[in-house]
Amino acid sequence: MVDFGSKTQRTIFSLIHSSAPVTRAELAELSGLTPPAITTITKKMLDEGLLVVLGRQKSARGQPGIELGINHQAAYSLGINIELEKISIEIVDLGGSAFFSRSISGIYNCPEKGLSELFSLLEMVKISYPEQFSALIGAGITTSCNFNQSSGQLRLPPYFKEWESVDFQEQISEYLQLPAWVENDGTAAALGEHIRNCKSKQANLFYLYLGYGVGGGHFYNDTSYRGYRGNAGRIGRLFPHNKSRPSLNDLYQKLGLHEPSPHRYQALEVLVEKHQEIISHWLNDASEDLVNAIQTIHALIDPEEIVLGGLLPAALLNELYLLTVNKLNEHEEDVLMPTVSLATVSGDQAAATGAALIPLYKSVYQ
Repeated sequence: MVDFGSKTQRTIFSLIHSSAPVTRAELAELSGLTPPAITTITKKMLDEGLLVVLGRQKSARGQPGIELGINHQAAYSLGINIELEKISIEIVDLGGSAFFSRSISGIYNCPEKGLSELFSLLEMVKISYPEQFSALIGAGITTSCNFNQSSGQLRLPPYFKEWESVDFQEQISEYLQLPAWVENDGTAAALGEHIRNCKSKQANLFYLYLGYGVGGGHFYNDTSYRGYRGNAGRIGRLFPHNKSRPSLNDLYQKLGLHEPSPHRYQALEVLVEKHQEIISHWLNDASEDLVNAIQTIHALIDPEEIVLGGLLPAALLNELYLLTVNKLNEHEEDVLMPTVSLATVSGDQAAATGAALIPLYKSVYQ
């Protein structure tokens, strides 16, 4: 497995990731380290294949500076998202760009079935992409979960209760012979948005995650804020289960897709086009709910940015985003609100993308 070196080396690597193309002189200014120290660190990473020379800086005077960037093919990271009706994987390169994505559909309330099919999928990837698979640094795993502080165990939704009886994190780690981390989908999505968009270490963003339920993740001061018990961001508590809420499951119910099915997401995309009146009412209610949620997040946390994303089909999420922003502008004419943005990645691969960036954060960018 790739060794990313000391904390100082990882800090310099993170600066190169967020600032490339960047010269050694610029790195010295950004980091506060001396130019000789920067030269030593970057030479080591160049020799190890972690960095590449992108070119030379044009300069009217003196020796032009060498511009550095990260070698995206030096290492890869695996993301796994486990949901009731689908298991998705994504492999990203060292810069966080997607290399490979795949999903399998089924009913995965039984962990034995889910893990068996996951490992079969990973065997196919191992055979098809041996170089990239051997360069994996770890696996991030996401699902709809919370954490029990006293026991350290995951707390899963009712339809996933059987998964609480198996240590699937350990089984996946053992299969890969690599470290693995489990995170809830909202926190992983916030982390992914931070790394993929090269946000500054001082960035303060809250990710509103619209999945089967409504969740969230807060990324602040270069770390995920998880709260005292590890469950910060449970914004879904604002929306009682017996009332309308801006979630994928609520949309399923509105369109008559009550029963879990491996094909329910595909049916949703068809029904969205056929039942425009239902969708229009749902969008109106969901946008009102999101305005309430965003105002609450602003009042309690006051982040710089609130990102809207999750498992909703991309076109529908975009409609919901635009409607929500318009209503916010009507409600908050005299109040300086956080920037509300649409997530870089959304749809049914969004959670796997966030998961894939967990090992990069843990091993490199943290």
